[in-house]
Amino acid sequence: MAAPVGPLLAPVLLTQPHRAVIWEGDAAAAAQQGPQRGYDGAWHRCDRPVVLAVKTADCVPVLAWDADLNAMAALHAGWRGVAMGILPNLLQRWRRLGSSLCGVQLFFGPSIQPCCFEVQADCLGRFAPEWLDDAVTTRDGSHWLNLERVLHLQAAQAGVLPSQIQSLDLCTRCHQDPSGQFPYASYR
Repeated sequence: MAAPVGPLLAPVLLTQPHRAVIWEGDAAAAAQQGPQRGYDGAWHRCDRPVVLAVKTADCVPVLAWDADLNAMAALHAGWRGVAMGILPNLLQRWRRLGSSLCGVQLFFGPSIQPCCFEVQADCLGRFAPEWLDDAVTTRDGSHWLNLERVLHLQAAQAGVLPSQIQSLDLCTRCHQDPSGQFPYASYR
């Protein structure tokens, strides 16, 4: 017989307007209030159980854990939020609260990969130049963006080592499962 786990927790829901604003607060109260407006990420100290989740199609879902703070986060990292620094915002906040970032673990879920993520020059102009190092390829006059590479560069700039990051590297647009189906709900 399994031990009881307590009452089921409602998730903290976010409206995800493609920005870099991260919600922080009382998760139990937020779950009762409905979707938190204007946020693309949420973080919570794990003093009690909570469910944080983000919905994505082609944007990068980022799950983060900080052992120093006993905190977890979920980020919806679309190109606009990444360009605005959603991941650096979280890591800077955790550092201000006393984290060394040595105990941070990041996980990047399935997202559109550079094989399929064609962007215009005006999109690239929104990123800090140092965040685009080896993150853009040009083929036949078109630009292809590697959002995961940008997130890796941002994490490194904040002091997170590559060994602290895991990634699925599955393209939500073109990845097929063994039966030939497209398992991800790509926006494109």
